[in-house]
Amino acid sequence: MKDATLKQAGKILDLAKDVPCEQVQKVIASGLLSDLLNANIDMIDRVAFRRFVGLKKLPVPATRKA
Repeated sequence: MKDATLKQAGKILDLAKDVPCEQVQKVIASGLLSDLLNANIDMIDRVAFRRFVGLKKLPVPATRKA
């Protein structure tokens, strides 16, 4: 497996830019981010994960009419 790229690291930073600094620090200090980065992501159901961590359901994408 290849190492993460700078572009991927930039995307992670972009995702965190609107999160309060205190929340980012708590996530880092908790070890949860490290756990998630080392998890077998293929085994995680995103809907169930979001429910588990108390997040709302993702909006259903609108379908285009032909």
